[in-house]
Amino acid sequence: MLDIQQAFLRRLDEFEVVRPSRSVGGQRRYSRVEITRVQYVVALVGEGMTLPAIRRVLELERRVAELEAERGALRAALAERDSLLVPHIPYSNDLLGRVPLSSPLSGTSASALSGHPWWCIAS
Repeated sequence: MLDIQQAFLRRLDEFEVVRPSRSVGGQRRYSRVEITRVQYVVALVGEGMTLPAIRRVLELERRVAELEAERGALRAALAERDSLLVPHIPYSNDLLGRVPLSSPLSGTSASALSGHPWWCIAS
């Protein structure tokens, strides 16, 4: 199926690059995901990477996927929060952009704000 030697598969397991499950008799059992990962590892080895380097690449790719999922969840939570807040806050659309009407900056021209600290100006 993969056309690779058993010794290579043992090394992948030894270096914790691909950790298949084991049968009661101790034989390695590879899932479809693990087979795909072995194929990816074979390609990386063909490019000259070592097994420890490949393990690190796989760890970093997993971490990036986790962070992207977390970012997506946070963006969704922020969007939900904003959808709940926006209808309740009246805004003035002047030169500054969206400034709450209750803000001391509402109705103020941009030139009059030159002395204000940056954190006073809503974005």
